[in-house]
Amino acid sequence: MTKGQISGATGVYYVAAELSRRNYTALVTTRNTRAIDILAMNNSTMRSVGVQVKTDSSSQSFFLINKSDYVAEESKVRNIVYFFVELKEGKSPLFYIVPGLTVKTIAIYEKSSKSEWWSVKKSIIRDYVDKWDLVETMTA
Repeated sequence: MTKGQISGATGVYYVAAELSRRNYTALVTTRNTRAIDILAMNNSTMRSVGVQVKTDSSSQSFFLINKSDYVAEESKVRNIVYFFVELKEGKSPLFYIVPGLTVKTIAIYEKSSKSEWWSVKKSIIRDYVDKWDLVETMTA
């Protein structure tokens, strides 16, 4: 596995562990499951939500996302919540918890002479740090 893949897996398991601690059943999917890294079920209501995890361990000012995250139809992202996980050496992970519809509206397309990418700026999602109530609302 590459360093990026290990970082991504670390983010997924941090999110799954925290969801479990908060009384959710967190089912980590296989890597080829489209758009969902974790299926989270509220054990009180038995309602579930798809979780997409994006992890940054490099201190960038943004999180990379897939083009498909941005161009997906609204009906496909309505029941998805994004966990943007910031990992810093020696510190607890920082969770930005953002509804899928919001990610669709704030994603930014950028291009250089050598590549192109979609991203979400950390400064834009600052107000979503530890917004666990969003998961609760989506599974109520």
